[in-house]
Amino acid sequence: MKAFNINPELHNRIKASLQYPGDFLLNIGMTYALQSYAFIAPSEPFYLHINEKNILPIFTNEEDFEKFKEHVNNEEVKWVETSVISLLDSIADSEIDTLGINVDLEAHKVDSDHAFFDKLALMDFIREYTEMMNTFSSEENQQAAKLDQYFFVPAFTGKNDEGEILRSFPLMTAGDNKKYAPVFDNLDSLQIWYRSEFFGLPFTKDKGDVVLMKLSEIEHPADAKHILDDASGVTINPLDVEISEYKKTIIPFNMLTKPDYD
Repeated sequence: MKAFNINPELHNRIKASLQYPGDFLLNIGMTYALQSYAFIAPSEPFYLHINEKNILPIFTNEEDFEKFKEHVNNEEVKWVETSVISLLDSIADSEIDTLGINVDLEAHKVDSDHAFFDKLALMDFIREYTEMMNTFSSEENQQAAKLDQYFFVPAFTGKNDEGEILRSFPLMTAGDNKKYAPVFDNLDSLQIWYRSEFFGLPFTKDKGDVVLMKLSEIEHPADAKHILDDASGVTINPLDVEISEYKKTIIPFNMLTKPDYD
């Protein structure tokens, strides 16, 4: 009988995100898992000093946990199920700077099953994706008029020599031979595009990311310079319809400035 009830989804989501760094959908999944499922962790934080890092060991499965205990079996340490959010809160002001997931003291493995997360970087990671999803899924956003709604927008983001943020977009050519920036109002439609061999795979290979913005901000950004080339507008959930029905998905840029458009 197992001493802990750890959902394997936690391990699987973290592993997938680590195997494919920068994958937006996998990062969303990992953030969800970190907030939803418990780790095996010490009830009172302690750390191992390894390679000049103060590492708090936590585990996603009992197999790695039992291996760890063969090398570190401090009877004074009690192990419990707890969330990473609680852990990060408890060590926020401590000298612990790293969370070690499934620490392997024998083989010293560092891979998608055994990983180390900088405390502050992990906090920022969770905060970034949580704020994005909270904004997107809020009742206010879901009920907003189309021009006031936030969309998932695939983009390539960088900076110029002056430090100004630059963005370009993976444009799609529609049936009218004009080019449009794809945007998405739900994760399912984004996933169809993001996982498509023709559109999504080249995008992720070129290290594209997904940002949250309103449609009007694509042409008129407040905090960046957008390179639109010869784009004529946006296409919403473009792969949800047949090619012959492309007109249902497009909004020309000149329509995005009309206050009564919905």
